[in-house]
Amino acid sequence: MLIAASDMLGQQSLARYFTPLLQPASWEALRLGAQRAYVHLGVSGFMVRHQAIEGGIGHAAGSLPDALLRAFCRQTGDPVDVGLARSPLPQSWRADMLHDAYPHALYGQLGEAGVVYGLSVACRSGSGMSRVDFYRGRDGDSFTGCAQQGTLQLLALHLHEGAAFVQRGASVLTDRERESLAWSAQGKSIREVSEMMGISQRAVYFHLQNAAAKLQVYSTRHAVSRAMELGLLAA
Repeated sequence: MLIAASDMLGQQSLARYFTPLLQPASWEALRLGAQRAYVHLGVSGFMVRHQAIEGGIGHAAGSLPDALLRAFCRQTGDPVDVGLARSPLPQSWRADMLHDAYPHALYGQLGEAGVVYGLSVACRSGSGMSRVDFYRGRDGDSFTGCAQQGTLQLLALHLHEGAAFVQRGASVLTDRERESLAWSAQGKSIREVSEMMGISQRAVYFHLQNAAAKLQVYSTRHAVSRAMELGLLAA
């Protein structure tokens, strides 16, 4: 059963569906929380691509295949990104029309993934910026209603804040701590990691313990798992 925009704007509904998105434990938690919210709004999928104010390639999470999420972080000249940079208004689009006009972009792949209609929202704050997409398939319709767009803009702002929250947790690790975790994720022993990094075993142990403490876990194994959840290490 779909929730009308007017109902969704009630404080009780907001607290139930939107507030948990502000401090998710991981990217996966953000994805699941978003799904619980947007399923009541006639939306079939989403993406949030967040880039911290410090720069970098950014990170994307959502209902799309992982390869497509990574591609959205790398591509340049995206026509929707250009439109969002020019105007604060949401961009409503069709994947097939964008693919015909801009075949170099990723909208053909979006169509293959079942996306027909999209609504893209740009969110900016002191923590960085996000592009948030909402998708519908062939059984849906275009995102043209003003009340509908307003509700999804509000959801987009919550997803932006949630993405920034997860990213802040990821940014606390030093380069050495990340590298130590990355080697540990490949099954390397402390001795092997020390040889590959050119530092002492004691230093490796120190970096791994620091990483575990910052990620609020109690072992290297759990630190590796947590780092993967946060998008710090390749799965």
